Amino acid sequence: MKNKEYNKKIFERVNNFKRMERLQDFILSNRELDEIIKLHQTTTWERPIKNQMVSNELLHWLTLAENVSSYPLVVEETVELSSHYTDLPKNKTSHRDFNNDYAFEYSQFSNILFNSFGKREDGHRNYASAGGLYPITPLLIVIDIKSLPFLKEPGVYIYDSSDHQLLLLTKFTTEKINAYKDSLIFDDIFDEDEVPKLAMAYMVDIGKSITKYKNRGYRHALIEVGLMAQSFRNELWKYDNLGECCWSGFNDNRLAFNLGLSPRLAPIIMMQWFGAVK
Repeated sequence: MKNKEYNKKIFERVNNFKRMERLQDFILSNRELDEIIKLHQTTTWERPIKNQMVSNELLHWLTLAENVSSYPLVVEETVELSSHYTDLPKNKTSHRDFNNDYAFEYSQFSNILFNSFGKREDGHRNYASAGGLYPITPLLIVIDIKSLPFLKEPGVYIYDSSDHQLLLLTKFTTEKINAYKDSLIFDDIFDEDEVPKLAMAYMVDIGKSITKYKNRGYRHALIEVGLMAQSFRNELWKYDNLGECCWSGFNDNRLAFNLGLSPRLAPIIMMQWFGAVK
């Protein structure tokens, strides 16, 4: 009986998805869609050569930019505020070095995902989305199930925010893990053998993001990715030993393809490594 009800629910969701796409094709012109796809492609990387990215001038600029605020220096009035400084726990900053021997508990990880991205009974989630459209899908990337022992296979999992479940999109073989690693750009930060075992990746449905708000919708989608990453970060920070690091160092089109996605219509905007901090 349960399977029958579940199959009926899946059928309804698939049917609604197809109806949405038909209406989307009617509302959204190919020109509008191609315009945003071309814009997105201008932001993608293949595999930048390090000496093309960093020069002495850029290094000097970085030193200045880290300590210079981007606001007008001439203002009408200054209002001093009382200082309130609290030492942050060591995990409440970005981390790139994780303990690969740490294993999440089933209930612990379930709560982290639901509180970060799950759809509540009122239809809302723990982050805002323009028009309540939620065009961003969080993906869980697992290259070693030792960290998540309740999973049967390493691979790419869709987090289904409506039914609070993980859906295996792409099973990782050794060959596919190597292809995934080859999609990443680390320069001198990581060796391939040191790639973190767990990551979230944020996929945008470009068509869905711009059907209502047109070009503005793409900006909304980028904002939503930031809100989702912060929501996930906040949940990890509830545990003293957990941390994360946001990452955009990847070959965009190759990564999407290796994860089982359409590089054109469903690209990855950002990744987020996570795990137990060393």
